[in-house]
Amino acid sequence: MPRVELVVTLPEPAWIGRISRAHSDAAFRVLSALPAPDGGVGLLELNGDDVDPLLAAVEAADLRDVSVLRRLDESALVQFETESPMLLRATQSSGVPLEFPFHIRDGEAHWTFTVSHDRLADLRTELDARGFDYRLDGVRGANQTEDALTDHQREVVLAALDAGYYEQPRDCSLTELAAELDVAKSTLSGVLRRAEAALVRAYADDT
Repeated sequence: MPRVELVVTLPEPAWIGRISRAHSDAAFRVLSALPAPDGGVGLLELNGDDVDPLLAAVEAADLRDVSVLRRLDESALVQFETESPMLLRATQSSGVPLEFPFHIRDGEAHWTFTVSHDRLADLRTELDARGFDYRLDGVRGANQTEDALTDHQREVVLAALDAGYYEQPRDCSLTELAAELDVAKSTLSGVLRRAEAALVRAYADDT
């Protein structure tokens, strides 16, 4: 199943959206959250140069309950209870297991999760129905490593791209590229073949 990176723009009625926009330099991390029939409860970490205004904003929000569990000069941990957990309702209705922690900054929630294409379509339907704007920041195979290429392969592929080796027609031949990189033509060919195979496998995992 693909691993999805989704950025959700929080609408104005969402209290954490309002607070994070008003304090755009601060970072908010949702460590855990649990929906309930009549609302939801969660743990929220606040991080900023001065935590006092962040705490004041959360305590003044339209929440059922707020408890400060830890407070330092530049961070705080609060437990909150809300009657309208908008984000949780969207994931709950679509059957998508939300991964924690996720962070919120300047009115945007950054989610990462592993989900089937059908469930992802259901989540997008729920987000549309609830008035959320969102964008996909990345989709890759769940078992794919952070980078399909080794450092050396990446350097060679980028050099080939810069030289025009992959243009149609080519601006640079394999011989010319080998001379530019000061490697044997056969060695360069092998590196490129292995890199291209790794990229194709990564693409297959994504699809």
